[in-house]
Amino acid sequence: MASLFVYGTLMFPQVLRAVLGGNLAAEPARLTGYRRCALRGAWYPGIVEDRRGQVSGSVYRGINFLQLKRLDTYEGEEYRRVPVSVRLADGLDESTWVYVLRGSSRRRCLRADWDPEQFIEVRMRAYLRRMHALGVTHGPPQP
Repeated sequence: MASLFVYGTLMFPQVLRAVLGGNLAAEPARLTGYRRCALRGAWYPGIVEDRRGQVSGSVYRGINFLQLKRLDTYEGEEYRRVPVSVRLADGLDESTWVYVLRGSSRRRCLRADWDPEQFIEVRMRAYLRRMHALGVTHGPPQP
């Protein structure tokens, strides 16, 4: 079983459920040495290495091999999965996976941070419908 640090659309149970077909418990965590950025032309964020950066997100545990493969497909060629260490809310460090922008995709990273609240308010429903239309989801479209 694996764990995964998430910092963007997968932080939201509706998106995770659409990708994996089920729920996992999330625990708040922080990743240092990276920064999250809005991506030009996208509703989702990316992260890139930045020695002064910190990214807030969540850790999901108990991810099986099939689920990890679904996540790899969901993230696509734009991202690569790498091992990192995150700091949990209780102050302990944990080794986990995270998806970071790959190669030329980093050029799409804007200086602005991605805004999760704006995603929820403005983009979430359309994002879930689009995922379903593209066959990314493992279940009915979310409201």
